Amino acid sequence: MKYFSLWTPSNEGPVEAVHYRYRIPVYPCPACGNAYPTYHLGYPHLDPASVLEPGEFKFIDGKRSPGLADPLLAQRIIRKLEDRWGVPVGPGSFFGPLRIKVSRPVVNYDFQTIVMSFNTFFRRQAAQALQRAGFDFDFVEPEFQGKYAAEADMVQLVVPIVARIRLKTGYVYCERCKVVDGIPEAGATWGLYDGHQIRALPFFLPVESGPLIVSSDFVEAARRVGVRGLIEGDRLKGATLEPVQVISDPVPDHPAIPWPRLRDVAPLPEPSRARGRTKKARIPDVAPSWNTEGHALFKTWSL
Repeated sequence: MKYFSLWTPSNEGPVEAVHYRYRIPVYPCPACGNAYPTYHLGYPHLDPASVLEPGEFKFIDGKRSPGLADPLLAQRIIRKLEDRWGVPVGPGSFFGPLRIKVSRPVVNYDFQTIVMSFNTFFRRQAAQALQRAGFDFDFVEPEFQGKYAAEADMVQLVVPIVARIRLKTGYVYCERCKVVDGIPEAGATWGLYDGHQIRALPFFLPVESGPLIVSSDFVEAARRVGVRGLIEGDRLKGATLEPVQVISDPVPDHPAIPWPRLRDVAPLPEPSRARGRTKKARIPDVAPSWNTEGHALFKTWSL
């Protein structure tokens, strides 16, 4: 099996900005001292209200003011969420469908991956065609705002976070806060550890960080059903599919990482969806958030 990282060139997708429904605030990590968020640990199909007390639930409201949070409270919430679902959670992890501002028309791409977070949106028609082609994956309904929201008709993929990677030399991953830090050596490369858990999946994310990785089977099926914008090559030259180096896992007996499916969890309250042409409304600033060109509120790193 071959694998590719999936990207969308800046300013090419219809989604201009994303905002969170619920997100773990940032706090200084007691293990590594960093106070940065994870961007990719997202669970749009999981409802933290079913796990947390009212005071804790308010603490992760996406509209709360930015700034460092109470580390003891944040860590208690993280432990509860990890114990409930078995998924990795850290500062910056988000829950529930995203609220998206769709300010550009859909032109050349039937999908969009968001810079840094690797949240991925597909045109509904494309996602349903891939499911009919035999791929078993979940998606949720994001909240829409913006001039082209109804025209885009995007769904948000529920991406399993189950892969492991070898980071570039110079990067360090903190198991406590789930954040990668450091400066990579010049010419250093990363690799995807092969494993039985990823072989059955059409797409997934590594635990350590992005990018979104898709299988060659998924790519071939997407082309057959007419998904637009799949271009192999160098992403710095406009390609959307970049080959991923697959390497042997030095720990071949890694236990499987739990991944709750949408059908196995309590449903979230339905978000509002755009009907026809929507009024161009300003989305209030919430923290943390970023636009799709990668202007973030916090330090970032990339593979």
